[in-house]
Amino acid sequence: RSNLIINLTDTYTNDSGSAEEWYLTDFDFYAGNSGGPVTPFVVTVNGPEDYTVKAIGTSRVPSEVGAQMHDFTDNEAKKITIAPNETIAIGFIDAYPDGTPTDGDAKSIIARTDGGNASDDIFYAGHGSMNLLVTFEEGQKAVFTDQTPYIGLNYGPRNYAFSITMSDIEPAEPTPTPTATETSVPTATNTPPPDSTSTPTPTVTNTPLPGSTATPTPMPTGTPGATGTPMPTETPDPIGGGDEKIYLPLVTR
Repeated sequence: RSNLIINLTDTYTNDSGSAEEWYLTDFDFYAGNSGGPVTPFVVTVNGPEDYTVKAIGTSRVPSEVGAQMHDFTDNEAKKITIAPNETIAIGFIDAYPDGTPTDGDAKSIIARTDGGNASDDIFYAGHGSMNLLVTFEEGQKAVFTDQTPYIGLNYGPRNYAFSITMSDIEPAEPTPTPTATETSVPTATNTPPPDSTSTPTPTVTNTPLPGSTATPTPMPTGTPGATGTPMPTETPDPIGGGDEKIYLPLVTR
């Protein structure tokens, strides 16, 4: 099966009056399960249950439960153009972009919160053992089979612990690290000039003045360093918290 989630509460609308360019940089999530693929995406919201796929990120397969932080796509940030008055939403599928899982039964990877502690309206397609994705390609409308009641099924509010970060500043390309070359340093030798004799330097001793008793002053004993208290281990909050990379559905900067 392939679970597909679109968050319809935390969306972004370009109300600037002109086209905007954004870069999709990060895909962070909290994995409640491991061993299965999860693929992030961004869609244009055309209307109720009507979405055009705008960008698809790199599929990730977490090897363990817990916080996962990745680039949206490998190699470089994904650039998108948002037209005036266009609304975008983010989502993910528990599968590869073609809708296929690795083992014939996609796992629900990203953790969620249901009920009274949740606040996001979602579009959901999935459930059962059938593959619901017919078309899921960039620039195309997402098309699903029509033989299942599980398209757009509303389970009530749900918060899924994931975020996609987009920036209006193009990320700088990493500067390549130059290859270090080792240069041998010649060993210096001190050779006395010819026919010279080395005169040893006399040893200077501190002699107390006559009639005085010199008492050596002991060096102060240093105070042992304080034992450091280990930093508390932070448990990732699946639905919020943090500074820049927070588990909110859409982060813009």
